[in-house]
Amino acid sequence: MSIASEILKSSETLFSNPDALDPDFVPKLLPHREGQQEYIALAIKPLFQDRNGKNLLIRGASGIGKTAATKRVLYDLDEVEESEMVPALFVNCWTQNTTFKILSNIAHSLGFKFTHNMNTSEILEKIKEILKKRKGAVFTFDEVDKADDYDFLYLLSEEISKKAILLITNDFSFGEDLDPRVKSRLLPELVEFPEYSLQETEDILRERVKYAFYQNVWEDAAVKKIAEQSFKFKDIRIGIVLLKVA
Repeated sequence: MSIASEILKSSETLFSNPDALDPDFVPKLLPHREGQQEYIALAIKPLFQDRNGKNLLIRGASGIGKTAATKRVLYDLDEVEESEMVPALFVNCWTQNTTFKILSNIAHSLGFKFTHNMNTSEILEKIKEILKKRKGAVFTFDEVDKADDYDFLYLLSEEISKKAILLITNDFSFGEDLDPRVKSRLLPELVEFPEYSLQETEDILRERVKYAFYQNVWEDAAVKKIAEQSFKFKDIRIGIVLLKVA
């Protein structure tokens, strides 16, 4: 038997849940982001009471938990009674970077797939028609600074009566060049995500080790070394990649 065959047939592993080290994994517990998660949840809460939600600008450097914390709150909406009445719609503006693509993505998420022969106005009307049967909607735009235009922000602010719009960005100048009409309708509250300290970085990586590995795989000194490297680059994702590669 070849070396490759032996490796491929082996069932031995150090990982209890390797998915926990994937970039898109969102853990149940996000240490040191509880305050930000509470703020996001409070912005959404009025929608469940038939009132308008708040708009938020969620800002901070790359790799410090903005998207993960926001997704955790959105996932937790599923546990709320009548959650289907307040759909959580998540769009990555790096890949969906025009108003047409963004509105099409929202329509698809709401269950309407036939947008290829429709224009922007028609798609918006379909979204409005669907949401008339709901209490409201949460629109989350990750990497919002990567969008080529911001007409979608104006349209959603103007045309959807009950919503919360969450804008996630690592661009600290985002919003300065927005059209005044968009600014005046959004008026988002700022949610800052500060960089993690070394101790916070270590806490987060230790928590991730619990999710991903069997007990006693990692020695304390090894986790500390990974945390130091992650803290050096100010990016928790580097630490998670190092856990997996090491």
